[in-house]
Amino acid sequence: MIALDPSQLPSPIATVLMLRGADLPTLLWQEGPNRAARKLLEETPLSDLFAGVQLLDQPHAELIRAMLFLWTGWHEACCDALKGLPQREGLYLLGFVERQSGRSDQAKKLLTSVGEHEIHANLARYAASVIDPAIHQGIGRLKSFIDFSGGWEPCLYADLFEQTRLGRFGSATEQVVRQMQCREFELLFSYAWQQATGAELKERSPQDEARERRQREMELRRKAEERRREKLKQERARKAALAAQEPAARKGGQTGSEAARKDDTRKSGGQEAKAPSPVHIRCPRCMEMLEFPPTARGRKVMCGKCSAVFMIPVSGSTAVADSGRVNLRCPKCRANLSFPEEARGKTGRCNTCNAAFRIPERSPAAAKS
Repeated sequence: MIALDPSQLPSPIATVLMLRGADLPTLLWQEGPNRAARKLLEETPLSDLFAGVQLLDQPHAELIRAMLFLWTGWHEACCDALKGLPQREGLYLLGFVERQSGRSDQAKKLLTSVGEHEIHANLARYAASVIDPAIHQGIGRLKSFIDFSGGWEPCLYADLFEQTRLGRFGSATEQVVRQMQCREFELLFSYAWQQATGAELKERSPQDEARERRQREMELRRKAEERRREKLKQERARKAALAAQEPAARKGGQTGSEAARKDDTRKSGGQEAKAPSPVHIRCPRCMEMLEFPPTARGRKVMCGKCSAVFMIPVSGSTAVADSGRVNLRCPKCRANLSFPEEARGKTGRCNTCNAAFRIPERSPAAAKS
């Protein structure tokens, strides 16, 4: 709600109103209806819904229940609750539902049949205060009517609402249309409340709204800071756990290796020994040139391109890993090829240029030996 203060209302009604949140409602309230609100309204008797409040007019109290269904996005439940209720306000709510449902012509008929309502004067003053024709597209006709007559024209607003629903205006116009619709509901709710209870609902002042907005912002910042601190705490705990799990032997090995490096430096005349070079080797399957640390010699590794697993020789500078396959280049296009060992002495075909050639019976290394 924008202006009504739910703290003046019985707890069940205030709860339903706040289930939509403190922000401005969307244009179409039936999108994303609140199931918790419907369950509460259907399971709570009218006497409990108005707990602690003396009812002077039962039909208008039932009208408030119907309005709460509308507010929380339940059009059908709102229409069912309107049966047997005050005809004038019932027609107003039905026109409200038809307008949101995209049936603009039917909405205008219902709203016209209502005639001039007690809330229209306040609604017109509010609309005049929020409309700026220089900013809000397509809203000039309604603004001109209000300035000329000082009253409210529900049919012009229904046309404006339909064009906004179809996306013909920008976000600034939609914002104002949403504000006017919410204000219309608030005024109608206050009217029904006064008819049902004889009491007038007070509205929040701009200072109250600003204070509540600041409180919400402070609460959001507080929660964000708590999440940040919790995340930092978890990260510190994770690092501490990793440090505690580090083997003591590894730490001692590092100390020994540092001493060995210093000793080698002294023996070499002050120059630190050169670190062993990495292993460069071709994958036996895809022939991709790969690089591994020197500690990978004599171990199985995996190609990062084709996921082939092969053994890196313990020593030497072999360019292609031994995997029991014949690795050679196409004699025509020089593409890297790989064939199974049993293909030796047979005719092979290049996957790139489709050239046919004979696969040698012995590997190049064996032929040299």
